[in-house]
Amino acid sequence: ESDDPAQAAMALPRVVPPGVCFVVSCRDSTGALSVLRQSARVFPIDPTGERNMKDLTDFLLEKVREPVRLSSEQARAIAKTVEGIFQLAVFVAEEFNSNVTTPAEFLSTYVHNSGAPHDQKIFDWYELGWERLRRGLSDEHCEHLVDFLTLMAVIFGAIPAPYVLKILGWKPQRLNWAVSRSRWFVSLI
Repeated sequence: ESDDPAQAAMALPRVVPPGVCFVVSCRDSTGALSVLRQSARVFPIDPTGERNMKDLTDFLLEKVREPVRLSSEQARAIAKTVEGIFQLAVFVAEEFNSNVTTPAEFLSTYVHNSGAPHDQKIFDWYELGWERLRRGLSDEHCEHLVDFLTLMAVIFGAIPAPYVLKILGWKPQRLNWAVSRSRWFVSLI
């Protein structure tokens, strides 16, 4: 993932030795990678196209483990619901395997933002998870959870800092405070 796909594309060497190639993917339809098109073959993937939907359905059927029961019809419906976005399918499979939700519950409750940009859909998923975590917690427990999640985000970079700020509704000063409080722990890693 890159904040600026065009900048990332510029970092690739212009000439590579024979037999060396790069596989570059991008969801950007604005042509940010046009600099690569001069010497590249482009293989567009329609996220909601039949082949991608089949791949995503097969992925779900492979990744969702027993005792979770996932039918082919449910896997196909989930692939359509997440609109062919593999990252969302990974999140969904993890939730099924962790018994957070079931395929039937997911299909009956997940409201997707159809037509929204990919990043917005991923953000919506994080926000949904945060709301689920907060449900039923006291304010004090929410604060502890916020501190823990921030620490994890800072240490492992699992959730980029701008998303942490948006999801938690924090101002940058709060994140800076959490980073300064956890700096000693990060230095141990």
